[in-house]
Amino acid sequence: MKNTMLNIKVVPDKRRETVQGKYPLKLRLTYKRERKYYSIGKMVSEDEWQSLNSEKAKGKLRNLRNELTQIEVMAQETAVKIVPFSFILFERQYFQSPQVADLNTVLVDSYNEYIEGLIKNQQIKTAKSYSNSFKSLNAYKPNLTIFDITVEFLQQYEIWMLSNKKSRTTIGIYTRCLRTIMNVLKSESIITEQAYPFGRKKYMIPKGNNTKKALSIEQIKAIFNYEVPAGEHYYYQRRSKDFWIFSYLASGMNFNDIAKLKWENFDQSSFTFLRSKTIRTNKANPHPITVLLNEQLNRIIKSWSTDPNTSKKDDYVFNIIHKTDSQDQIATKIDQFIKVTNRWMNQIGKKLKIEAPITTYVARHSFATITITNGNAPIEFVSQCLGHASILTTQHYFAGFNTQKQAEYSKALLNF
Repeated sequence: MKNTMLNIKVVPDKRRETVQGKYPLKLRLTYKRERKYYSIGKMVSEDEWQSLNSEKAKGKLRNLRNELTQIEVMAQETAVKIVPFSFILFERQYFQSPQVADLNTVLVDSYNEYIEGLIKNQQIKTAKSYSNSFKSLNAYKPNLTIFDITVEFLQQYEIWMLSNKKSRTTIGIYTRCLRTIMNVLKSESIITEQAYPFGRKKYMIPKGNNTKKALSIEQIKAIFNYEVPAGEHYYYQRRSKDFWIFSYLASGMNFNDIAKLKWENFDQSSFTFLRSKTIRTNKANPHPITVLLNEQLNRIIKSWSTDPNTSKKDDYVFNIIHKTDSQDQIATKIDQFIKVTNRWMNQIGKKLKIEAPITTYVARHSFATITITNGNAPIEFVSQCLGHASILTTQHYFAGFNTQKQAEYSKALLNF
Protein backbone atom coordinates (compact mmCIF):
# COMPACT_ATOMS: atom_id res chain seq x y z
CA MET A 1 0.00 0.00 0.00
CA LYS A 2 1.59 3.28 -1.09
CA ASN A 3 1.57 6.03 1.48
CA THR A 4 1.05 9.39 -0.24
CA MET A 5 2.01 11.22 2.97
CA LEU A 6 5.56 9.85 2.76
CA ASN A 7 8.29 11.59 0.79
CA ILE A 8 11.77 10.11 0.31
CA LYS A 9 14.68 11.89 -1.36
CA VAL A 10 18.48 12.20 -1.17
CA VAL A 11 19.47 15.83 -0.59
CA PRO A 12 22.61 17.76 0.41
CA ASP A 13 22.61 18.86 4.05
CA LYS A 14 23.62 22.46 3.65
CA ARG A 15 23.72 22.93 7.41
CA ARG A 16 26.96 20.91 7.48
CA GLU A 17 29.39 22.59 4.99
CA THR A 18 32.97 21.32 5.29
CA VAL A 19 36.16 23.39 4.93
CA GLN A 20 36.44 22.01 1.39
CA GLY A 21 33.07 23.57 0.56
CA LYS A 22 31.22 20.27 0.36
CA TYR A 23 27.99 19.08 1.89
CA PRO A 24 27.13 15.60 3.17
CA LEU A 25 24.41 13.88 1.19
CA LYS A 26 21.59 12.53 3.32
CA LEU A 27 18.52 10.42 2.83
CA ARG A 28 15.58 12.64 3.81
CA LEU A 29 12.28 11.10 4.91
CA THR A 30 9.22 13.27 5.48
CA TYR A 31 6.07 11.85 7.02
CA LYS A 32 3.16 13.83 8.42
CA ARG A 33 5.26 17.00 8.70
CA GLU A 34 7.97 15.16 10.61
CA ARG A 35 11.34 15.03 8.86
CA LYS A 36 14.44 12.95 9.50
CA TYR A 37 17.84 12.80 7.79
CA TYR A 38 20.08 9.75 7.49
CA SER A 39 23.72 9.88 6.49
CA ILE A 40 24.70 7.81 3.44
CA GLY A 41 28.44 8.52 3.50
CA LYS A 42 28.62 10.72 0.38
CA MET A 43 29.81 14.34 -0.09
CA VAL A 44 29.27 16.82 -2.92
CA SER A 45 29.93 20.50 -3.59
CA GLU A 46 27.20 22.88 -4.72
CA ASP A 47 28.44 22.70 -8.35
CA GLU A 48 28.62 18.92 -8.24
CA TRP A 49 25.06 18.76 -6.92
CA GLN A 50 23.80 20.99 -9.70
CA SER A 51 25.63 18.94 -12.34
CA LEU A 52 24.46 15.72 -10.74
CA ASN A 53 20.84 16.64 -11.45
CA SER A 54 21.41 17.77 -15.02
CA GLU A 55 22.00 16.05 -18.32
CA LYS A 56 25.68 17.10 -18.09
CA ALA A 57 26.42 14.47 -15.45
CA LYS A 58 29.14 12.17 -16.74
CA GLY A 59 31.59 9.64 -15.39
CA LYS A 60 31.75 9.60 -11.61
CA LEU A 61 28.84 12.01 -11.23
CA ARG A 62 26.59 9.83 -13.43
CA ASN A 63 27.57 6.76 -11.39
CA LEU A 64 26.87 8.67 -8.19
CA ARG A 65 23.46 9.74 -9.51
CA ASN A 66 22.58 6.12 -10.29
CA GLU A 67 23.76 5.09 -6.84
CA LEU A 68 21.61 7.76 -5.17
CA THR A 69 18.60 6.70 -7.24
CA GLN A 70 19.10 3.13 -6.05
CA ILE A 71 19.28 4.31 -2.42
CA GLU A 72 15.97 6.17 -2.86
CA VAL A 73 14.32 3.14 -4.48
CA MET A 74 15.49 0.79 -1.72
CA ALA A 75 14.30 3.23 0.96
CA GLN A 76 10.94 3.53 -0.78
CA GLU A 77 10.56 -0.26 -1.03
CA THR A 78 11.30 -0.61 2.67
CA ALA A 79 9.05 2.24 3.78
CA VAL A 80 5.91 1.20 1.87
CA LYS A 81 5.86 -2.14 3.70
CA ILE A 82 5.58 -0.40 7.09
CA VAL A 83 1.89 0.30 7.65
CA PRO A 84 1.30 2.45 9.57
CA PHE A 85 4.67 4.04 8.89
CA SER A 86 7.16 4.33 11.73
CA PHE A 87 10.58 6.00 11.59
CA ILE A 88 11.90 3.54 14.18
CA LEU A 89 10.77 0.53 12.18
CA PHE A 90 12.20 2.05 9.00
CA GLU A 91 15.56 2.62 10.64
CA ARG A 92 15.78 -0.92 12.00
CA GLN A 93 14.73 -2.48 8.72
CA TYR A 94 16.63 -0.29 6.26
CA PHE A 95 19.88 -0.11 8.18
CA GLN A 96 19.62 -3.71 9.46
CA SER A 97 20.06 -2.87 13.14
CA PRO A 98 21.85 -5.70 14.95
CA GLN A 99 19.20 -5.46 17.68
CA VAL A 100 16.55 -6.65 15.22
CA ALA A 101 18.08 -8.45 12.26
CA ASP A 102 14.78 -9.18 10.51
CA LEU A 103 11.53 -7.44 11.35
CA ASN A 104 9.63 -10.15 9.52
CA THR A 105 10.54 -12.60 12.31
CA VAL A 106 10.57 -10.24 15.30
CA LEU A 107 7.02 -11.18 16.34
CA VAL A 108 7.59 -14.94 16.43
CA ASP A 109 11.04 -14.39 17.96
CA SER A 110 9.50 -12.24 20.71
CA TYR A 111 6.82 -14.84 21.39
CA ASN A 112 9.42 -17.60 21.62
CA GLU A 113 11.68 -15.56 23.90
CA TYR A 114 8.76 -14.70 26.20
CA ILE A 115 7.62 -18.33 26.31
CA GLU A 116 11.14 -19.48 27.21
CA GLY A 117 11.14 -16.99 30.10
CA LEU A 118 7.82 -18.33 31.37
CA ILE A 119 9.10 -21.91 31.23
CA LYS A 120 12.24 -20.95 33.16
CA ASN A 121 9.94 -19.33 35.73
CA GLN A 122 8.02 -22.62 35.92
CA GLN A 123 4.88 -20.98 34.50
CA ILE A 124 4.21 -23.89 32.17
CA LYS A 125 0.46 -23.37 31.82
CA THR A 126 0.91 -19.68 31.02
CA ALA A 127 3.61 -20.59 28.49
CA LYS A 128 1.11 -22.89 26.75
CA SER A 129 -1.39 -20.02 26.56
CA TYR A 130 1.19 -17.85 24.76
CA SER A 131 2.09 -20.71 22.44
CA ASN A 132 -1.60 -21.27 21.63
CA SER A 133 -2.05 -17.54 21.12
CA PHE A 134 0.58 -17.36 18.39
CA LYS A 135 -0.62 -20.60 16.77
CA SER A 136 -4.16 -19.23 16.58
CA LEU A 137 -3.11 -15.84 15.19
CA ASN A 138 -0.79 -17.50 12.68
CA ALA A 139 -3.57 -19.88 11.61
CA TYR A 140 -5.68 -16.85 10.74
CA LYS A 141 -2.80 -15.12 8.94
CA PRO A 142 0.09 -17.47 8.02
CA ASN A 143 3.64 -16.06 8.21
CA LEU A 144 2.44 -13.43 10.65
CA THR A 145 4.67 -10.37 11.19
CA ILE A 146 4.41 -7.21 13.29
CA PHE A 147 3.35 -5.34 10.16
CA ASP A 148 0.12 -7.38 10.18
CA ILE A 149 -0.88 -6.45 13.73
CA THR A 150 -3.25 -3.54 13.20
CA VAL A 151 -6.62 -2.58 14.65
CA GLU A 152 -8.38 -3.86 11.53
CA PHE A 153 -6.45 -7.15 11.67
CA LEU A 154 -7.50 -7.75 15.29
CA GLN A 155 -11.13 -6.89 14.57
CA GLN A 156 -11.20 -9.37 11.67
CA TYR A 157 -9.38 -11.99 13.76
CA GLU A 158 -12.08 -11.69 16.42
CA ILE A 159 -14.81 -12.19 13.80
CA TRP A 160 -12.95 -15.21 12.42
CA MET A 161 -12.60 -16.75 15.87
CA LEU A 162 -16.30 -16.29 16.64
CA SER A 163 -17.24 -17.82 13.28
CA ASN A 164 -15.15 -20.84 14.28
CA LYS A 165 -17.17 -21.23 17.50
CA LYS A 166 -14.43 -19.87 19.77
CA SER A 167 -15.58 -18.09 22.91
CA ARG A 168 -14.99 -14.45 23.76
CA THR A 169 -13.02 -15.70 26.76
CA THR A 170 -10.60 -17.59 24.47
CA ILE A 171 -10.27 -14.57 22.18
CA GLY A 172 -9.52 -12.44 25.24
CA ILE A 173 -6.82 -14.84 26.47
CA TYR A 174 -5.06 -14.98 23.08
CA THR A 175 -5.22 -11.24 22.38
CA ARG A 176 -4.02 -10.38 25.90
CA CYS A 177 -0.97 -12.55 25.23
CA LEU A 178 -0.40 -10.65 21.99
CA ARG A 179 -0.84 -7.33 23.80
CA THR A 180 1.90 -8.31 26.26
CA ILE A 181 4.26 -9.08 23.38
CA MET A 182 3.40 -5.78 21.67
CA ASN A 183 4.03 -3.96 24.98
CA VAL A 184 7.51 -5.50 25.06
CA LEU A 185 8.17 -4.42 21.47
CA LYS A 186 6.92 -0.91 22.25
CA SER A 187 9.15 -0.66 25.33
CA GLU A 188 12.12 -1.62 23.14
CA SER A 189 11.15 1.07 20.59
CA ILE A 190 10.63 -1.56 17.89
CA ILE A 191 7.09 -0.26 17.38
CA THR A 192 5.75 3.20 18.08
CA GLU A 193 2.71 4.30 20.03
CA GLN A 194 1.09 5.07 16.70
CA ALA A 195 1.58 1.50 15.48
CA TYR A 196 0.41 0.02 18.80
CA PRO A 197 -3.11 -1.36 18.11
CA PHE A 198 -4.55 -1.77 21.63
CA GLY A 199 -6.37 0.67 23.86
CA ARG A 200 -9.11 3.26 23.87
CA LYS A 201 -10.34 4.15 20.38
CA LYS A 202 -8.26 1.26 19.05
CA TYR A 203 -8.84 -2.47 19.53
CA MET A 204 -10.53 -3.34 22.81
CA ILE A 205 -9.95 -6.88 24.03
CA PRO A 206 -13.30 -8.65 24.54
CA LYS A 207 -14.27 -9.83 27.99
CA GLY A 208 -15.97 -13.12 28.72
CA ASN A 209 -19.67 -13.26 29.43
CA ASN A 210 -18.80 -13.52 33.15
CA THR A 211 -21.40 -16.23 33.62
CA LYS A 212 -21.78 -16.98 37.31
CA LYS A 213 -20.29 -20.40 37.99
CA ALA A 214 -21.42 -21.25 41.52
CA LEU A 215 -23.84 -24.05 42.36
CA SER A 216 -26.71 -23.73 44.82
CA ILE A 217 -26.49 -25.29 48.26
CA GLU A 218 -29.10 -27.87 47.17
CA GLN A 219 -26.98 -28.91 44.19
CA ILE A 220 -23.88 -29.19 46.37
CA LYS A 221 -25.80 -31.33 48.85
CA ALA A 222 -26.81 -33.64 45.98
CA ILE A 223 -23.14 -34.03 45.00
CA PHE A 224 -22.14 -34.84 48.59
CA ASN A 225 -24.89 -37.46 48.83
CA TYR A 226 -24.27 -38.99 45.40
CA GLU A 227 -23.42 -42.70 45.65
CA VAL A 228 -20.83 -43.62 43.06
CA PRO A 229 -22.05 -46.84 41.42
CA ALA A 230 -19.78 -49.86 41.30
CA GLY A 231 -18.38 -50.59 37.89
CA GLU A 232 -15.58 -49.99 35.44
CA HIS A 233 -15.24 -46.26 36.17
CA TYR A 234 -15.81 -46.38 39.94
CA TYR A 235 -12.23 -45.34 40.80
CA TYR A 236 -12.19 -42.17 38.66
CA GLN A 237 -15.71 -41.09 39.56
CA ARG A 238 -15.05 -41.51 43.28
CA ARG A 239 -11.68 -39.77 43.08
CA SER A 240 -13.15 -36.89 41.05
CA LYS A 241 -16.03 -36.42 43.48
CA ASP A 242 -13.73 -36.50 46.50
CA PHE A 243 -11.24 -33.98 45.16
CA TRP A 244 -14.04 -31.65 43.99
CA ILE A 245 -15.44 -31.76 47.53
CA PHE A 246 -11.92 -31.27 48.93
CA SER A 247 -11.52 -28.08 46.86
CA TYR A 248 -14.95 -26.80 47.92
CA LEU A 249 -14.29 -27.42 51.63
CA ALA A 250 -10.66 -26.25 51.54
CA SER A 251 -11.49 -22.59 50.84
CA GLY A 252 -11.94 -23.20 47.11
CA MET A 253 -8.41 -24.56 46.84
CA ASN A 254 -7.08 -24.55 43.28
CA PHE A 255 -6.37 -28.04 41.89
CA ASN A 256 -2.84 -26.98 41.05
CA ASP A 257 -2.29 -26.26 44.75
CA ILE A 258 -4.00 -29.50 45.80
CA ALA A 259 -1.55 -31.46 43.66
CA LYS A 260 1.39 -29.55 45.18
CA LEU A 261 0.26 -29.87 48.81
CA LYS A 262 3.03 -31.32 51.01
CA TRP A 263 3.04 -32.99 54.44
CA GLU A 264 5.11 -30.12 55.81
CA ASN A 265 2.04 -27.89 55.31
CA PHE A 266 0.09 -29.79 58.02
CA ASP A 267 -0.32 -29.59 61.76
CA GLN A 268 -2.82 -31.51 63.90
CA SER A 269 -5.89 -29.42 63.11
CA SER A 270 -5.15 -27.57 59.88
CA PHE A 271 -2.89 -27.10 56.90
CA THR A 272 -1.44 -23.88 55.50
CA PHE A 273 -0.28 -23.25 51.96
CA LEU A 274 0.70 -20.49 49.54
CA ARG A 275 -1.11 -20.26 46.23
CA SER A 276 1.30 -21.01 43.39
CA LYS A 277 -0.07 -18.01 41.53
CA THR A 278 0.46 -15.70 44.53
CA ILE A 279 4.05 -16.84 44.97
CA ARG A 280 4.81 -15.52 41.46
CA THR A 281 2.72 -12.35 41.49
CA ASN A 282 3.30 -11.22 45.08
CA LYS A 283 6.78 -12.45 45.96
CA ALA A 284 7.40 -9.69 48.47
CA ASN A 285 4.35 -10.46 50.59
CA PRO A 286 2.74 -13.83 49.74
CA HIS A 287 -0.47 -14.45 51.66
CA PRO A 288 -0.65 -17.82 53.46
CA ILE A 289 -4.02 -19.58 53.46
CA THR A 290 -5.01 -21.74 56.42
CA VAL A 291 -7.63 -24.48 56.08
CA LEU A 292 -9.17 -26.03 59.19
CA LEU A 293 -9.47 -29.79 58.94
CA ASN A 294 -12.85 -31.48 59.41
CA GLU A 295 -14.29 -34.97 59.13
CA GLN A 296 -14.82 -34.81 55.37
CA LEU A 297 -11.37 -33.42 54.61
CA ASN A 298 -9.73 -36.00 56.86
CA ARG A 299 -11.63 -38.78 55.13
CA ILE A 300 -10.51 -37.63 51.68
CA ILE A 301 -6.90 -37.21 52.80
CA LYS A 302 -6.92 -40.70 54.30
CA SER A 303 -8.44 -42.17 51.13
CA TRP A 304 -6.10 -40.62 48.59
CA SER A 305 -2.89 -39.58 50.33
CA THR A 306 0.48 -41.25 50.45
CA ASP A 307 1.32 -42.92 53.76
CA PRO A 308 2.17 -40.13 56.26
CA ASN A 309 4.11 -42.61 58.40
CA THR A 310 6.60 -43.44 55.64
CA SER A 311 6.55 -40.09 53.81
CA LYS A 312 9.03 -37.28 54.30
CA LYS A 313 7.95 -33.77 55.22
CA ASP A 314 8.68 -32.46 51.74
CA ASP A 315 6.77 -35.28 49.99
CA TYR A 316 3.54 -34.48 48.19
CA VAL A 317 0.42 -35.52 50.08
CA PHE A 318 -1.45 -36.90 47.09
CA ASN A 319 -0.11 -39.29 44.48
CA ILE A 320 -0.64 -36.89 41.59
CA ILE A 321 2.88 -35.55 40.98
CA HIS A 322 6.29 -36.65 42.27
CA LYS A 323 9.44 -34.88 43.41
CA THR A 324 11.41 -36.42 40.53
CA ASP A 325 9.05 -34.97 37.89
CA SER A 326 10.26 -32.21 35.59
CA GLN A 327 8.27 -28.98 35.33
CA ASP A 328 6.80 -30.16 32.02
CA GLN A 329 5.75 -33.45 33.59
CA ILE A 330 4.19 -31.67 36.56
CA ALA A 331 2.20 -29.37 34.29
CA THR A 332 1.04 -32.28 32.13
CA LYS A 333 -0.01 -34.39 35.13
CA ILE A 334 -1.93 -31.55 36.76
CA ASP A 335 -3.69 -30.72 33.48
CA GLN A 336 -4.69 -34.38 33.18
CA PHE A 337 -5.84 -34.40 36.82
CA ILE A 338 -8.11 -31.42 36.13
CA LYS A 339 -9.44 -32.80 32.83
CA VAL A 340 -10.31 -36.17 34.36
CA THR A 341 -12.03 -34.49 37.31
CA ASN A 342 -14.04 -32.19 35.03
CA ARG A 343 -15.06 -35.10 32.81
CA TRP A 344 -16.42 -37.27 35.61
CA MET A 345 -17.95 -34.43 37.61
CA ASN A 346 -19.93 -33.42 34.54
CA GLN A 347 -21.10 -37.04 34.23
CA ILE A 348 -22.21 -36.92 37.86
CA GLY A 349 -23.94 -33.61 37.17
CA LYS A 350 -25.95 -35.14 34.32
CA LYS A 351 -27.08 -38.00 36.55
CA LEU A 352 -28.15 -35.47 39.18
CA LYS A 353 -29.87 -33.39 36.47
CA ILE A 354 -27.72 -30.36 37.20
CA GLU A 355 -27.72 -28.34 33.98
CA ALA A 356 -24.73 -26.16 34.82
CA PRO A 357 -21.27 -27.64 34.12
CA ILE A 358 -19.52 -28.91 37.25
CA THR A 359 -15.82 -28.14 36.93
CA THR A 360 -12.91 -27.63 39.29
CA TYR A 361 -13.42 -23.89 38.85
CA VAL A 362 -17.05 -24.22 39.93
CA ALA A 363 -15.92 -25.69 43.28
CA ARG A 364 -13.90 -22.52 43.94
CA HIS A 365 -16.74 -20.18 42.93
CA SER A 366 -19.26 -22.21 44.94
CA PHE A 367 -17.13 -21.90 48.07
CA ALA A 368 -17.09 -18.11 47.70
CA THR A 369 -20.80 -17.74 47.01
CA ILE A 370 -22.13 -20.19 49.61
CA THR A 371 -19.83 -18.80 52.32
CA ILE A 372 -21.21 -15.31 51.71
CA THR A 373 -24.89 -16.04 51.00
CA ASN A 374 -25.49 -18.95 53.38
CA GLY A 375 -22.74 -18.39 55.91
CA ASN A 376 -23.20 -14.61 56.06
CA ALA A 377 -19.42 -14.25 55.95
CA PRO A 378 -18.02 -10.83 55.03
CA ILE A 379 -16.44 -10.64 51.59
CA GLU A 380 -13.12 -9.68 53.24
CA PHE A 381 -13.03 -13.09 54.93
CA VAL A 382 -13.71 -14.92 51.65
CA SER A 383 -11.09 -12.81 49.89
CA GLN A 384 -8.56 -13.89 52.51
CA CYS A 385 -9.54 -17.56 52.14
CA LEU A 386 -9.20 -17.40 48.37
CA GLY A 387 -5.81 -15.72 48.64
CA HIS A 388 -6.85 -12.67 46.64
CA ALA A 389 -4.82 -9.49 46.84
CA SER A 390 -7.91 -7.42 46.10
CA ILE A 391 -11.57 -7.70 47.09
CA LEU A 392 -12.42 -6.71 43.52
CA THR A 393 -11.05 -10.06 42.37
CA THR A 394 -13.23 -11.85 44.93
CA GLN A 395 -16.31 -10.02 43.65
CA HIS A 396 -15.77 -11.65 40.25
CA TYR A 397 -16.00 -15.05 41.96
CA PHE A 398 -19.18 -14.19 43.80
CA ALA A 399 -22.21 -15.49 41.90
CA GLY A 400 -24.67 -13.13 43.50
CA PHE A 401 -27.80 -13.82 45.47
CA ASN A 402 -30.46 -16.23 44.28
CA THR A 403 -34.03 -15.10 43.61
CA GLN A 404 -35.26 -16.31 47.01
CA LYS A 405 -32.70 -14.14 48.77
CA GLN A 406 -33.56 -11.22 46.49
CA ALA A 407 -37.24 -11.60 47.40
CA GLU A 408 -36.40 -11.59 51.11
CA TYR A 409 -34.29 -8.47 50.79
CA SER A 410 -36.94 -6.74 48.67
CA LYS A 411 -39.44 -7.02 51.53
CA ALA A 412 -37.36 -4.44 53.37
CA LEU A 413 -38.40 -1.88 50.79
CA LEU A 414 -41.97 -2.04 52.13
CA ASN A 415 -41.09 -2.57 55.77
CA PHE A 416 -42.66 0.63 57.08
